[in-house]
Amino acid sequence: MELFLLILLVPLIIFIWEIIIIINVIQDPNINNNSKLFWVILLLMTNFVGLLIYIIIDNKNILN
Repeated sequence: MELFLLILLVPLIIFIWEIIIIINVIQDPNINNNSKLFWVILLLMTNFVGLLIYIIIDNKNILN
């Protein structure tokens, strides 16, 4: 039973975390529009790996 709940909760938590990060990217005034588009596409296409990349990269304006 605990394993079943774990299997359900981990993807749900990652999904909610991903939605929060995407909203954060869209609302951040320090990121230019091209970089916002890049980050949103990256986060949607790569999911958990994109989240880790977003957290690791300091300069969010990757497309200058």
